[in-house]
Amino acid sequence: MARFFLGPRSSGQKEPLHVTIEEPRQPEIESSQTLEPLHLPLEGTREERLRLWINTQIEALGFEVIAVELFTQREGRVRLYIDRLTDGERISIDDCATVSRALDEPLDRLEDLTQWFSSGYELEVSSPGVERPLVSAKDFIRFEGARIRVSTYSPLTAEQLRNVDYFEKNPKQKNFVGKLVEFSESEKALRLEIEQEISSKKKKKNKEPVASEAPQVWIP
Repeated sequence: MARFFLGPRSSGQKEPLHVTIEEPRQPEIESSQTLEPLHLPLEGTREERLRLWINTQIEALGFEVIAVELFTQREGRVRLYIDRLTDGERISIDDCATVSRALDEPLDRLEDLTQWFSSGYELEVSSPGVERPLVSAKDFIRFEGARIRVSTYSPLTAEQLRNVDYFEKNPKQKNFVGKLVEFSESEKALRLEIEQEISSKKKKKNKEPVASEAPQVWIP
């Protein structure tokens, strides 16, 4: 199990705009009496079920939810990170407002949210920010060649990494940064070209950088 994010960016690279719109929401008793309540799919975590369901509501607008965060303790908050379905401009505050308005009626009718947040909640629609999470096969294919960060919950084995030499040098590594070379949908794994750091001593000793082949590993 691993988490995948775009970035961090190289120095000097312009960071994407991060924008957010927040909207307090209270249970709509009147609408629940006149309109048939809606329900989430049964399989998956609450966040994943909500993400997939919301995408069916906003995909016609050209947007998708790439990640959902639920805060049910005290504050009561539903945070959505949105992006465009196709490559294009960065997410703007108007885009966030458009998605928020499109979800007004569907979320009011969603019975699962009423159960999770009996006293109401705040809907927060946000752009992906500096480190966009990669959550689907489509994301991995779309961002092939990009610099990404991968965090695993436990160290991977030499067999999983498919690189014995790298494993022997880094047996406890759980965080990786490098270029996403390819994604294998059949194996549900990606190949990463590890970014190598040159120590300050080597930089002083060698005026010209020495080209070396970057190690590659697989992340399931």
